[in-house]
Amino acid sequence: MRKAALSLAAGLLLVAALSACNGVQPESEETSGQVYASIAARGAMLEEDGLQTADPEGAAGAIYGLLENASTERVSQSQLEEVFGLEPHMIVDAVAYLSDVTGGLCDIAIVRPAPGMGEQVREALSQYAVARAASFRNYDILGAYDIATNAAVFSQGEFIILLMLPDNEAAREIIDQYIPH
Repeated sequence: MRKAALSLAAGLLLVAALSACNGVQPESEETSGQVYASIAARGAMLEEDGLQTADPEGAAGAIYGLLENASTERVSQSQLEEVFGLEPHMIVDAVAYLSDVTGGLCDIAIVRPAPGMGEQVREALSQYAVARAASFRNYDILGAYDIATNAAVFSQGEFIILLMLPDNEAAREIIDQYIPH
């Protein structure tokens, strides 16, 4: 699957390069780089049959790639219950990161719930956000209280997602590139 996605991305880049040879020039080198990066990101989501497949790891990596000074730690599958209140029977899999708030609060959880467990997963992530906000109520570090208070918990495709970031909207745009609706 990865090989096919890379082949597709390379093919799209070749078409773009050939278009440039025919007099179609990008507005600037910066725009050109953005287009190629976008094509590569979207190509990473495609399978041989043309359907999108979710890439939660890629989404988290892309989001954290935009954040300066972010210090995060991956939450292991065995820690999901302790940290987020997600019991093993509630989930199929998850990608989750906690931040060390000295670099800014930036927690992410992308969870594929077990069948029939979507609402329980959503509630557990919402309760985590409330508890995280309460922990910063009297001791706010780099705006962590506002960030936690404005956390977003939403469904996208087969996932329930928690974003607790300084700019949740920008993160949602990245999520859209990596996780189909």
